[in-house]
Amino acid sequence: MRALPRALVSILSGYIALSAVNCFTANFNNARRARDSGYLAGQAPGSRHGLPTRAVAEAETLTVQKPTAADDSVVVQRAKTEVTDIAGLAKGRPVENRKLRAAIDSIELDQEALRMSTPLLSIKTILATGSAAGLSALATLAAASPELFVWVPPLTTLIFLYSSLSESSAARYRAKAKYNYGQSSRLAALAESSLAAAEARKVFFPFGVGLTAITAAACVSLRIFNEKIGDFLPEGESFSTLLAGDNVILILLALASAVGASLTSLTYVSTRAALVLEENIQNSAQSDWEAGRLPKRAKEPTKEDERNVVLATIFFCLVPIPFIVPGVDFGLATTNPILFNKGLQQLLDDASVVISASAAAQAAVAFLLGEKDFTDAEQRCAMQSKQAALSEMFLAQAQQEAAIIPVRSAMSAAARGAADLVVEFSRLAAILFPWGSVQQAFQSILNTKLVRVESNAATNEARMVKYGPKVTRNRNAIDSSLIEFGRLQKEVFPSDSEMRDEIFALKVGEKKTFKIRSKEGRREVHLVAAELGMVSQSKTEGNQRVVEVRNMGKNVAVSDEERTSLAEALVVDVVEPVKKEAQIGIAEGIPEEWSPWISSAAAAAASVQAAPAVLGADASQVVLPLVTGGIGLLTVWQERVGREQVAYAKKDAALLQQRHAECEALCGLAALSASALPTFVAIAAVAGGVAAVGFLGGFTGAIGWACEMPTLFISMLTLILALERQEQVEKYILGAARIVGGQPPVKARLRAQRLWLLIPVLVMLLPETLIRRCCAANALITAELGFVLANCARQLSFGEYYAARTRRVHSRTDAWAQVATACSRSLPLTSALALTNTLISTTLGAVPVSFGGIFPIFGLAVCVRAIQKAVESRASAVLTRQEGQDAQKLGNTFPPYAAVEPQEEDAGISTPTVAKRIREDLKLLAPNKLRAALGKLAKGFLRIFSETKPEQEFSQTVDAKVVKRVQADLEELRVTVRGNEQGWLRVGSVVGILTGASILAPFLLSELLTEVIVPLAGTVLTVFVVFAESEARSSVAQAKVRAAQMNEQMSTMEELLSISSLWKSYLMAMVGIADCNAVLGLVLHSKWNVIKLHPALTHLQDGAQLLVALSSIVITALAARRMLQVREWAQSLEKIAADNFNERMLGGVQQTDPMAVDAGGGVYPLSKRQKLFVMLAAVLPPLLLLVFPLGAELGEKCVDASGAAALVVALTVVQAERASCRAERTQASCKRAASLCEAFANRAEQQGALLPFNSAAAIAIAGVITFLTELNPVTAAALTVFQAMSWVIASRKGVAAKFESRASLQVRSRFSLRGVSAATGTIGQRFKSFIIG
Repeated sequence: MRALPRALVSILSGYIALSAVNCFTANFNNARRARDSGYLAGQAPGSRHGLPTRAVAEAETLTVQKPTAADDSVVVQRAKTEVTDIAGLAKGRPVENRKLRAAIDSIELDQEALRMSTPLLSIKTILATGSAAGLSALATLAAASPELFVWVPPLTTLIFLYSSLSESSAARYRAKAKYNYGQSSRLAALAESSLAAAEARKVFFPFGVGLTAITAAACVSLRIFNEKIGDFLPEGESFSTLLAGDNVILILLALASAVGASLTSLTYVSTRAALVLEENIQNSAQSDWEAGRLPKRAKEPTKEDERNVVLATIFFCLVPIPFIVPGVDFGLATTNPILFNKGLQQLLDDASVVISASAAAQAAVAFLLGEKDFTDAEQRCAMQSKQAALSEMFLAQAQQEAAIIPVRSAMSAAARGAADLVVEFSRLAAILFPWGSVQQAFQSILNTKLVRVESNAATNEARMVKYGPKVTRNRNAIDSSLIEFGRLQKEVFPSDSEMRDEIFALKVGEKKTFKIRSKEGRREVHLVAAELGMVSQSKTEGNQRVVEVRNMGKNVAVSDEERTSLAEALVVDVVEPVKKEAQIGIAEGIPEEWSPWISSAAAAAASVQAAPAVLGADASQVVLPLVTGGIGLLTVWQERVGREQVAYAKKDAALLQQRHAECEALCGLAALSASALPTFVAIAAVAGGVAAVGFLGGFTGAIGWACEMPTLFISMLTLILALERQEQVEKYILGAARIVGGQPPVKARLRAQRLWLLIPVLVMLLPETLIRRCCAANALITAELGFVLANCARQLSFGEYYAARTRRVHSRTDAWAQVATACSRSLPLTSALALTNTLISTTLGAVPVSFGGIFPIFGLAVCVRAIQKAVESRASAVLTRQEGQDAQKLGNTFPPYAAVEPQEEDAGISTPTVAKRIREDLKLLAPNKLRAALGKLAKGFLRIFSETKPEQEFSQTVDAKVVKRVQADLEELRVTVRGNEQGWLRVGSVVGILTGASILAPFLLSELLTEVIVPLAGTVLTVFVVFAESEARSSVAQAKVRAAQMNEQMSTMEELLSISSLWKSYLMAMVGIADCNAVLGLVLHSKWNVIKLHPALTHLQDGAQLLVALSSIVITALAARRMLQVREWAQSLEKIAADNFNERMLGGVQQTDPMAVDAGGGVYPLSKRQKLFVMLAAVLPPLLLLVFPLGAELGEKCVDASGAAALVVALTVVQAERASCRAERTQASCKRAASLCEAFANRAEQQGALLPFNSAAAIAIAGVITFLTELNPVTAAALTVFQAMSWVIASRKGVAAKFESRASLQVRSRFSLRGVSAATGTIGQRFKSFIIG
């Protein structure tokens, strides 16, 4: 009877250990069976209109209640602790930072090389420029003739057509690149969404592995207890062994391990179903890249597959028993019950251990296979996101290049207006304006060619997202791991000693270029240069990759590896991080919703301290691992909770990114439809000018009608085409607004179907001759085209604003999702520590110690920290959902963006002084160099007209070469540094000692100790691998937050730019009205024929002329006010263009939405004096011409005033375009920087994708070690070598991920606006940069 209390306490301890399992596994099936909502049709999330929308995916999510104990401010403060180390990450090593800045400069130089290496002069360019110059010469000759001078304005307008054609072509190239980028971004976002859905399914892996491992350790502990002291209950009767308390626990633990293995296997099947396409789709794919894409919808495994997996798992749990466990003679049940009970006890012990070990091995293998599939998919998604970012970078370069073309068109249009006005006063002065239009047309043609090449580069990058790279290496997780071993071998055993000697011989200031074809050969050059303290940079010279090494002197050769003692390293690497985590954990306290669980775990840990006094020393050794294991299970469960919320947060961000990408694609289509409108306006303007010549030149008869009727037909045709394009633009913008939940702008009222009624009415209204009426109709059509152009620009401004706002909301959503990821980064480490702590406590069952009670306390501390991290992850995930609820509304919680101090040392691009540049340019004036330059220039000019060689048809284009160079710069960035960190050898020595001890254990220790120590060593080695993963994934999350910060900065600037463009769009309509009034003034100038019959109508004609002139003056005042708004909104971009975008910087900028501007609001506050001064300056010229000279004819003065007003409005548009150009170039430079930062972050994610696979491999090997220890301890101990190898790979990949993450932190907020060649190039490059700049 004295043994009965011990049995009851033993059963109670087992219940405490397994209560978490019973609770957690009960809810698992419901969570695993949750299906995706799929792609729904109807109202888009965040939309205010119940209109049919494009199918948008809804996130699969759990019902998450926001923690009541912590408000948003507390969450933000906790989140800041996760990203405060970003400054330390950005600081890094001096040599590595120099390499990173050099790599960023190389990419900027590559983009500059795309501009400089593009051949601008061609036969088409020469013919176009020559024809424009011929028209200008013809205008010059016409100005010399008193009869033909009226042709000067039409010829100038015809030259303006060249600039408009260039503007339309550039807009078309840019729109196509924008659409292709939107499609590539949509594919990348769709892959991210599918990956997040798969990640939400695989979150059970850690708990399943932890459950089986802990139950296996508990079974070993109970078997050790039985072998030492026997059972609690006396076993004198048959089958009484089955009723013993410890045997009941053994059976329950074996069943729990089998259930855990089955659930883990089911998780693998479900995860694979979410990552792999159906077999028939794979077979129909045209390439391996297409066959490897992720499914749009995560499908569920079939019932048959689930049943087969469960049966197979149970079978493999039971099949080793006959081969390992000795049988029992049931005949002894009647002859010798005591001996039979001992044999049955041995059978239960061995069978339970074998079943639990088999279950642990199967769970670990399922975990490994699932992580392998997920790693391959994650690497693919990261590669797609990187390519989409690079496509946006080239698109931003095209945008930056195309921003100047509207300015050139506006200047050409202003020259046309000036020619119209000046020809009335001085024919000699009017000669200058056509030549100015020729210059603008020539430069526009050159800029358009650059825009085309840069847009092609963006399209080439976008094409890789869908079709994959041209050279597909198909490197999966295993191949990447093997490559790291090869690189490690070359680092440890360098081969090229001659190259080392050449680098060592470099003097201070000298440089040497190494032409090496292989990437690994160039890697050796970088490593040797870094070892010797020199700067190395990979670049492309011609078509070959080279490495340039420069000796910067002793002040640069800073040693990266600082020598520290073992004690100092222990304090820095172990004591300080543990102390910091303990302080943070104590400060945060215990989350309220987890208080009952922590209280139960604390009570269980306290009971262990009293167990030796209550149960005895031997029985307490059984309670110790059971309680520690129960607390460990609670710890491992937190990883599932935290990572599941992170997965759903990532899916929310991916779905928002998908909506933004679709909006961008539709805006690209809208811009493509509107690209021809500048050409239509120019054609109508030419037709109107020719029509005006028809009556101004006094032509009659056939010549007069030839000037009027064909031009009227051409104007009507262009208006019809423009109205059709307007409908397309409105349709696309409507779709874009619906997708992102924006309010569509109001459509234009005039439609092409009513145009046939409009023209006759306009022609018949005026009491003029038919020729003048046709000219007036032409003018009105031109004005209507101005309204169409303004409306399309207005529609595009709405679309751009909605896309920018969605991108901004997505940036915040993604930032909080990455914060949730950073919060959950330590959960795998806490799980590994919990498993290690459980196995160590299990070891104490074989080796009695007096300090065993410390392990439940340590496990409790780890469990509390894991719960805190899980709660933080959940809180950040909740903020992710709140921020992304409405794509057009920003949340109230600003993300915790960290400030990065810019590194100014060792600037990669040095600008020579003006004196040095002048001295170098004067050297070119030497006779021999001058003759050589002129000869080279002549040969180059003649080469334009020569036939190209046949083999050049197979050569790569300029954009393809530059894309290849940028890819090479990104790929080679990682191989320029060593794969080891400071302290790597110290950690490696500890790993080596553990591995050696495991191998020697079967030969030096007893079988009982070996069965405990070998699995324990395998689990401890897993901790090192998981720790490397935790650090690297944290740096990736920080890089992603930095990319989100720069994306929000760029998107905010794009919002302001769209508001500025919206204000500018109204100016286009005013230009049309002013031009129409100028022509109407000419039409109304001659006396009406009806006045001869009714002289009183003279006052009516004078009133009409005066009304036209006064309306033109009013238009100038309104245009001046609009121009001020355009300029102020455009200049506001500079306020947020600095580094380290934050909430305070954002607070200094006024913001509005396009609907407010459309309704008459959204006015930038200006001083009354400024507005009055600008309006008076605009109104004064036409007003003076209307008043003076006092004795002149009213009609003549009205004509002059209308022409002056048209010129003033045109000049106002020039100023507005100049302001918009500066703002757009600034925003484009920030977009280039943000895209490069995002590309680096995705590269870091691609490098870090292998780390979970390595952790899974280490865990799987630990499970196999646990199983093989029962069969062959020597083989099991030898497997720890593979765990050590896994740590080597994880540590090196962790360094690669942190290095790429550090690269994203080195990117400044914007690129150079002028171009590198404008400051550092040769005289030819500087001249070319001046022409196209």
